[in-house]
Amino acid sequence: MRSSMTFDDPFDVDITISLVLSCLEDIRMQLEGNNVVEIAEDISLTQNLARYQLSAFLYATYIHLFRSLLDVPPRRVAKYVELVFVNTHAFYSRSRGNFSLWPAFIAAVEAYTEYDISLATEWLEQSSNFGLGNRRKIKQIVETVWIRRNLVQLETNMDKGLIPIDWREIGLDTDILLV
Repeated sequence: MRSSMTFDDPFDVDITISLVLSCLEDIRMQLEGNNVVEIAEDISLTQNLARYQLSAFLYATYIHLFRSLLDVPPRRVAKYVELVFVNTHAFYSRSRGNFSLWPAFIAAVEAYTEYDISLATEWLEQSSNFGLGNRRKIKQIVETVWIRRNLVQLETNMDKGLIPIDWREIGLDTDILLV
C-alpha cells in the first residue's frame, strides 16, 4: 500500500522520521525494564518468547530505518544487530520454535564483526530447520552480502563497519517473503 503523503514540504520527511523514531523510542523504553537478562521468572514462557520476538522486531526496525532511509554504515547499527541476536539466542535457548525471519535477516545482512557473524551463522543454522527453499535463499543472500563486504574491504582496506552493502541489490533472481 502506497502512502498518500506527498512530502511537498521539505520538512515533512524530517517530521515523519522524527515521529517514527519517537514511536520506536517509546516502545524501547517500555521494553527496557524487560531486558533479556532481566525477564522475571514468574512470567510465562509464552510471554517471554513473545517479548524476545518483539524486542528483535524493534531493534531490526531501527536497523532498517537507519540503513534504508539514512544510509548509515553497518557500524552505526552494530549495537542493534547485536541486540537482535541476543534476543534470538534467548528465544532459542528456551524454545525449539521458529523465530521470525525478518528481524534476524535484517540484522544478519548488517553483521560485520566476527562476533555478530557468528551469531548470525548460529541463527541461519537454527532457521534452516524451518521453511523450505526460502531459508536457503535467505542464507545465500546473507552470505553474498558478507562476501561482497569482504571483497570491498580487501580492495580498499576500509573498515568493514564502514562498508554498506544493500541486500536488495543482490541479484539472485529470487522472490523471498521475509515476514
